[in-house]
Amino acid sequence: MLIYVDDIFHIAEDPVENITKLGRACRLKDNVGPPDRYLGGNVENIQTNDGYVAWSLSCYDYLTNAVQQVKEELDRVNLSLK
Repeated sequence: MLIYVDDIFHIAEDPVENITKLGRACRLKDNVGPPDRYLGGNVENIQTNDGYVAWSLSCYDYLTNAVQQVKEELDRVNLSLK
């Protein structure tokens, strides 16, 4: 179980049992389920070439947003990158 600020990332045989126990001690959000984002990254299940299913963490959306913010700031101050 990994807890960071207001996110919980938990992997177990029966994660519902542990999350239920944690919910007795702390107030949890209602939307419990497989993650789609974690710490700014996109999370998804992928299947490797050998058929193994694994979790994947991608920074594509995070970087796309960061580049857009830099472009907007450069436009705001009338500068550009070559």
